[in-house]
Amino acid sequence: MADEFYVGRALSASALARIADAVRAKFGVADKTWVDVIDIVELELPKIIKDYSFVVKSDKEMTTPAYTDYNPVSIVVSESVYIAACEGDDRSRMTIAHELGHVLLHSDFFNSKFNMHRSEHSEKRIAQATGMHSSEYQAKRFAAYILAPQSISKKYSDPKKLASDAGISIAAARIAIKDANKYYI
Repeated sequence: MADEFYVGRALSASALARIADAVRAKFGVADKTWVDVIDIVELELPKIIKDYSFVVKSDKEMTTPAYTDYNPVSIVVSESVYIAACEGDDRSRMTIAHELGHVLLHSDFFNSKFNMHRSEHSEKRIAQATGMHSSEYQAKRFAAYILAPQSISKKYSDPKKLASDAGISIAAARIAIKDANKYYI
């Protein structure tokens, strides 16, 4: 994560949780434990973001499992990640949800919808961007909240059960359960 972008405004974990809840509501999955992230990135985003595309490339063409472009807005994933996510692989689902976070949090779409204007420094790479200022931190937290929101996670005490029901790793489920009880909003 050395090549992180500074973003114009910091987003706290609770702000990211609220944004993820709003996104879940927008896509009609607010009360669902299992979120079909593939459906969102392939079918739903094109309805709300002009010129958005979801691209699957062969693994040979990719140097990373997935990435987001902003002009025009697109999510690009390797074929192996796409297939694995379609089959319910928790890591691949999290990867795609992470890229969804970049699109929704860091593109001009987000800036216009949520009045989040980038600063003059937002296009500079800042290797030490950390915490709430880090685009990677934000996308990672957003991915966790979109797949296992606090409203769902607080109903679980067994991380293995939440992991199975939500399609996330057991480690992510442990964190989600802990956060749901710590940061309840």
